[in-house]
Amino acid sequence: SFTTRIADSLQTRNNTTRPFYMLLVSRMLTYADAGLATMLFDDCYKVLEKRPNELVEFLYKSNNLVYTEYRNYWAGAIVGHIGKEHRGETLEFFGKLRPKLMKTCKKHNKANMTAFLDSISAGLTPQ
Repeated sequence: SFTTRIADSLQTRNNTTRPFYMLLVSRMLTYADAGLATMLFDDCYKVLEKRPNELVEFLYKSNNLVYTEYRNYWAGAIVGHIGKEHRGETLEFFGKLRPKLMKTCKKHNKANMTAFLDSISAGLTPQ
């Protein structure tokens, strides 16, 4: 489907077009019903895992097209992925993931990465 192709394009090697696909997925998350949002969980998580600096730079960019609410939608999608894939161990999994992400985080992104990871952590509940 068209939606799947857009989500797959988040993994493009083209650094110039990737932010455009991040924007499209952000807008899709804004208007998504539960079914569509669930479809996007894995793709959003892959961006955090493989390109954490790019994601944080995109979400915290001062730009008329990137709304601050997108941070909550992405955090929610990532919480959804972790809950689905690591049922019963969400906090333990995130406890291991967070230091890995912080280690790869560029110095100028540390504060925003911390804030974004805090919002993900707040969405996780012990199971």
